[in-house]
Amino acid sequence: LAVLKAIYDLPADVRRGWEVVLYEQRRNVGGVWLPDPAGTLPHPPELPETPLYPLLHTNTPSPTMTYPDFPFAPYTPLFPSHEYVEQYHVAYATHYNLTQYIRFHHEVVRANWVGDGDSGEWSIELKSRDVAGGETIVSRRSFDHLVVANGHNHHPRMPKWEGTEAWLAHTPPG
Repeated sequence: LAVLKAIYDLPADVRRGWEVVLYEQRRNVGGVWLPDPAGTLPHPPELPETPLYPLLHTNTPSPTMTYPDFPFAPYTPLFPSHEYVEQYHVAYATHYNLTQYIRFHHEVVRANWVGDGDSGEWSIELKSRDVAGGETIVSRRSFDHLVVANGHNHHPRMPKWEGTEAWLAHTPPG
């Protein structure tokens, strides 16, 4: 969201002719702060859509997590729960009208540079979900520039120890 806003804060003559698209694989803004739509956690070893868990709070004070000139809402706790952080991202995107540039339910599965060191373009392969029909559509787009925000916390990092499989086998359903 911050990069998208920074691009649209550039003077109009600088970004004239640019097509700026943000692809988001989830249903809304918020990244890992957006709860799993199923409402229940899958049984291991299946991974949830997000590593967010019901009682998650930040480990960073809210004033240090803000975008420039956009503070958290009044009375936000110093270490807010995920609901506050999710709402902050939604409010930011709404306030600056950023969602018009976001294509939700789109996953970038591959990005390749086609060209050489002097000229070329980024070839992007996308998977999108038709929410109504549930089908997956694969498409390709080309762009001159690429910004990567890969969501490195999308999948939880689970330590392995002796007995992990037995422990997971006896975990009660969520």
